Amino acid sequence: MPTTASSELTEGRSGAELDDDQPALPLELIAAWVEDQADPYAAPRMVGIKADLDDTWLSWRGEFDADGLFYFRVHGPGVWIEPDHSGGSDHLHTVWRDPVDDYGADTLVRHYAEFH
Repeated sequence: MPTTASSELTEGRSGAELDDDQPALPLELIAAWVEDQADPYAAPRMVGIKADLDDTWLSWRGEFDADGLFYFRVHGPGVWIEPDHSGGSDHLHTVWRDPVDDYGADTLVRHYAEFH
């Protein structure tokens, strides 16, 4: 993952651009995926995502109802969520990942470095 985001990755609105009453909306959206993890993992991950909200981008295309066609992407330092319901099927395709802690990251080595 590049350390500087390209204009393609920063499409939409960043958390820094949200009005005072708006940050809860992307956090609720993100929580819908993150909270599928076991409790010991979901809560600390959400703390980190909330701390990075100013550097997190949200883009949306399509309709706003659950039965409509839509695609959106949430991209931040510790989260990438990309649901796609634009093909007209009766189910949602989703990519959910942590750009910092996947694709061959050695989490055991990191654990020992941080806690031992």
